Amino acid sequence: MQIWIYSLIFLELEDDMKILHITTSDIGGGAARAAYRLHRALLNEKVDSLMLVQDKKAMIVKNKKYPFFEPEYYYNYLYFNSGLYYQQVKRYLNLFGYDNIHIIKFDDLKNNFEQTYSEICNFLNIEKNIVSPQIFNKSKSVFLPPVQFILRKINKFLNKRSHNKIITKKERDKLMKLGIINKTPAKMKDKTKKRLQKMYQHDINALSKLTNINFNNWL
Repeated sequence: MQIWIYSLIFLELEDDMKILHITTSDIGGGAARAAYRLHRALLNEKVDSLMLVQDKKAMIVKNKKYPFFEPEYYYNYLYFNSGLYYQQVKRYLNLFGYDNIHIIKFDDLKNNFEQTYSEICNFLNIEKNIVSPQIFNKSKSVFLPPVQFILRKINKFLNKRSHNKIITKKERDKLMKLGIINKTPAKMKDKTKKRLQKMYQHDINALSKLTNINFNNWL
């Protein structure tokens, strides 16, 4: 069981606030990784944050406070570990059983919407309605990550000076849009893709065997 102690998440934090995250593991599971990312983000914002865990897996759980322009603000978020689905899915299946979980591949939802939607309705035992697929929150790109980082810092400073007059997310993040361009993110390089496929191969094969779903198109 995960036990978390969070204080005023994503709000203005007092300079002398000390935050303690208590979890069973630091990166062992989705919830633990979320706590770890929050811990790292707080450190990057110069907030005194500490993790207390029973099972330490990460190699870089450090209370390092990065300086303003250090690029590691965007790193150490364990994106690779988040893609190791086998243990995560296995935990859900063990807790709730195969009959109570319906797994959907994004590829099926995108390419075979009607069939996938019907299967969801059948699983939930609900009536199927007419649904017209629409695209919301379409992917965009940032002009340059360092520029976006600086805009985020300026945006946060201006919001703090506004004395809580900003009440909507749209108002809060309006400056951030200056660094966004309406362009689909660049495709992954073939060399990077092949490397990741090799690194994920064992986990994907185990996931296919566990769920009896073919994930070979990921390889």
